[in-house]
Amino acid sequence: MLASTAGFFLLARFYKWYVWLWPLLALWFLARCLEPSEDGARPSRGRLGLLGLVLGLGWLYRPDLGTTGLVGALALGAWFELRRRPRAPRAAWRWIACVAGGFAIPVALWFLYLLVTEGWGGCVYYVRSTFLGALMAQSGMGTRVPSFDLARPRSAGTVRVLGYAVLAATYASCAWFGLRRSPAIDERRRRFLLVVAVVGVGVVHQALHRKDVQHLLQVVAPAIVGVFVLAHAFVSALTRRRDAAHAVPPPGRFASVLAFALLAIVAWCGVGLSRWGRVDLEPPEAWPAGRWKGVSSPFGRRPHPLLSAVRRMRELTAPDDAVLVFPLGPQLYVFLDRRMSGRLHAYYPGVFATPPWSEDNLRAIEADPPAAVLVPPNFLEDELDMSEKLDRYRAGHRYLDDWLREHYPRVLHADPFAMVLGPP
Repeated sequence: MLASTAGFFLLARFYKWYVWLWPLLALWFLARCLEPSEDGARPSRGRLGLLGLVLGLGWLYRPDLGTTGLVGALALGAWFELRRRPRAPRAAWRWIACVAGGFAIPVALWFLYLLVTEGWGGCVYYVRSTFLGALMAQSGMGTRVPSFDLARPRSAGTVRVLGYAVLAATYASCAWFGLRRSPAIDERRRRFLLVVAVVGVGVVHQALHRKDVQHLLQVVAPAIVGVFVLAHAFVSALTRRRDAAHAVPPPGRFASVLAFALLAIVAWCGVGLSRWGRVDLEPPEAWPAGRWKGVSSPFGRRPHPLLSAVRRMRELTAPDDAVLVFPLGPQLYVFLDRRMSGRLHAYYPGVFATPPWSEDNLRAIEADPPAAVLVPPNFLEDELDMSEKLDRYRAGHRYLDDWLREHYPRVLHADPFAMVLGPP
């Protein structure tokens, strides 16, 4: 319950939910498959196949996360089977075959669909574009390690550094206590901690190529589970009494002080990260039916401030025209129902902003110029206000800001929330 509450306040609901939901599902199914039984029975083929199916469905959303999850599940399961007797090698191959078989079902169906609709070329194109897209994201979205400033403990850089430290400490602790036989932690919990470590390490690369708060929030779900399992084990050890049947000494004074210090750091990091979490398209309600209705509608239940500009832009452009939204608003392309001019759907600072990427994007825009451009209401002012979010985003892609101001000076629509510009 405590882990669920922490996740509710930290995880950005409806924002890349698949990055944390599928790993959590894999964690639960893998833990169920590794649960010790009194009679020593091994997990059924159906349960192992279901674990593989969950990993395969996650692969459809993110091939990298699905692949790392599969490798972790196969390695951990085979390792546990090889430690058991009898028929350890045979049981390990049984685990691998059942999990891999379940994993292959959604993957094979996806490639079958590509083969039927696009032919062999579609399958090759999918594999090639997936691989090259990952390399492009790595080179175009990478950021430096954030700086730690003790004088500003609530700054974004300090919170990020603490967040990465908490991730490393949590998974290292889960692996340590999962591998170490101790009377303070039972076999079932030790196996669960190992599962948390394996699943968590399998998703953490998502926050390594771009070290910002948003990507860090996407991978904290397994760590949240691990922190509370470790905290429960520690509190149980503190409150345990010596008796003849279970003579387990409580943690020493140094260990207690260290544990409470680490919990304080985790709490501080969680509070700091929560400023970037809690992103909802609709506010939570006691009865969720109204919220679901709002989430399912394009602009929610309240009039959206950009709706007027979107409607006007649709009136000013033809269905086969290209349009451009600058610097931010990729979801608007869906409601505009027009193709996008250029290579980028959003212009974040430091994302595909280096000269090779910016030059390629500008060439693409010039080759297919937009019929209209949607920009912030202060776009034609001389100076950028760096206290404003959209102005900071514009400054990160100044080459395009200057090009649009030169080639799209005519105001077609203006309101307090946006402007639509056209060529002379």
